[in-house]
Amino acid sequence: MIKKTNRWEYIVDRAYVPFSYSINIYSNEYNNIKRVIPIKKFPDAHFYEPNDLYWEVGCRESIINYEVARHKREGNKFLWSIAKKCEAEGTSTIKYIDNLISANDLSIISDKSLNRLFMLSGKKLRQFTAFLVVPWVMEKYLDELLDNIISSRIKNEKDAQYFKQELSLPIKYNYAQKEKLALLKIIDIIFKSQKEKQTLLRPGFNSVDLKKMPATKRLISKFLKDYSWLSVRWMMGSPFTPDDVINRIREIVKTDWHKELKLIQETISKRSKALLNFSKKYHLSSTDRDTLKLIGEYVYIRTYRTDELNRGFSKMTPIVQEMARRLALSFSDILFLTLEEVSDYFISGNIKYIKLIKKRKKRWAVIRDKKIQMFDGQEAKAFVKNQNLEIFKNDHQGMKGVIAFGGKARGIAKVVINPNMINKVKRGDIFVAVMTFPSYIMAMEKAAAFVTQEGGLLCHASIVAREMKKPCLISVKNITKIIKDGDLIEVDANKGIIKIITK
Repeated sequence: MIKKTNRWEYIVDRAYVPFSYSINIYSNEYNNIKRVIPIKKFPDAHFYEPNDLYWEVGCRESIINYEVARHKREGNKFLWSIAKKCEAEGTSTIKYIDNLISANDLSIISDKSLNRLFMLSGKKLRQFTAFLVVPWVMEKYLDELLDNIISSRIKNEKDAQYFKQELSLPIKYNYAQKEKLALLKIIDIIFKSQKEKQTLLRPGFNSVDLKKMPATKRLISKFLKDYSWLSVRWMMGSPFTPDDVINRIREIVKTDWHKELKLIQETISKRSKALLNFSKKYHLSSTDRDTLKLIGEYVYIRTYRTDELNRGFSKMTPIVQEMARRLALSFSDILFLTLEEVSDYFISGNIKYIKLIKKRKKRWAVIRDKKIQMFDGQEAKAFVKNQNLEIFKNDHQGMKGVIAFGGKARGIAKVVINPNMINKVKRGDIFVAVMTFPSYIMAMEKAAAFVTQEGGLLCHASIVAREMKKPCLISVKNITKIIKDGDLIEVDANKGIIKIITK
C-alpha cells in the first residue's frame, strides 16, 4: 500500500470510466509530452479517484513555466508550432482509426485480428492525449496576454469588455458551433414549409412519424451521422437519437432562433472584423496582431483536442462492442477494465477480470508513480484515505467567479458531472458543472445561466454563453461540491457573485 503523502495538487473534478482513463493516464507523462515540447524531466505522478484528478505538486507549474519561458524567448512561433501539431495529429488519428475499421468486417474477423485492431486504435488515441495537457495549462497565460494587449490601450471598461469578448472567440468553428449551426439550418429548411412545421411541432410527434416526412428524415439522419458522437464524453453518455433532435428543435424554436442562427453564422467574421478594427484604431504591432490570432487558435484547440479524442473513442466503440460481445460482457461492464486488461482478458480468458469489474463498480482508484497501480473496492477506499487530500471549505457566502457573460438569473441548480446527467436539466434551471463540453449543449440550451468550476475567457462555457447571451460565471472554486441539486441559487454575472437562496 502507498504510504501517506501530501504531495498531491487537486486539478479537476472529472468523470471517467477505467477504460477511458487508462487511455489518458498511461500517456500524459514525460515520454509522451516531450514529443510535443522537449521539456526536461518534471514531477510526473498522477492520481485519480472518481471524480477527482490530482497531479503531483510541481507537475502543472513545470509545464507552464517551460512553455511561458519558451514563448518569451522565441515569440509566437513556438506556440503556433504546438497548435499545428495538435491539429495535424488529431486529423491523422481519426483517419488512422477510420481506415482500420473500414478495412475490416468486425463481425467475422478472427479474435487475433480484432484484438490487434483494438490495441492499435487504443494506443493511437493514447498518443494523442499529450495534447490534453500542453495547450490546456496555457489558458491563464493567454488570458493575461489578451487582457494586457487590450487594457494597455483601452481605459473605457465597456469598450475593453467588448474587444475581450470578440477576440476571445475561436479563430474557426469548433465542432459544437458546427453542430448548432447545422441544427439551426435544418430548422430553417423545415420551417419554410408551414405543413412540415406544424407536423413536427404536433403534440406526440416522434421519430416513428418521420417516415411521413422523408426530406426531414434525411436531414436529421445526416445530422446524426455527423454529430451524434458529441453527446458522448469519455465513453459516457449515449449518442443523439432522432427523438433527441426532434425534442431539441421544439426547445430551440421557443427562443429567437433566427437571431442565434445569424449570430453563429457571423461569429468568425465578427472576430476578424474586431481584430481588424482594434488593430487599426490602436495601431497594433505585427507581433500583437499575431498574438491575438494565436489566442483565437488556442481557443479553438482548447475544445478541438478533447473533441477529436472523443470522436476517436466513438470511432473505436464498434471494436469495443464486438470485444464485449465475444467476451459475453455488456458494453458498460467492459468499460470497467483498462485497455490492457481488456486485451489480456480477450486473449487469456482469465476470470479474475469478472471479479475486478464487480469490485470497480463499487469503487476504484488509480495512480501512476513510475508504474501504474489500480485499486479496487475496499482497497481503493483505503488508498484514497492515505493520500491526505485537500479538504475544501464549504463556504456558502460570497461565492465569486470570473464574468464570462453578464446578466442575472435565479433558478434551481442542477449539477452536471457527466453526459448521463444532462436530462435532469429543465428550462430555467441554473447549469452548474466543472466545465462544459459539446455533449452538454442540449442542457445548456434549456438553462437560464451557467456556472463552472474551471475555465477562462477562452473556454467552451464562455463561448457558448456569449453565443446564447446567457449569464455565465467561470472559475468558481469548488462550486460543484458546494452547490447541490435542488438548491435555489442566484447568479449575478454583472458582479461575479453566486448566492444560495435556499437549500
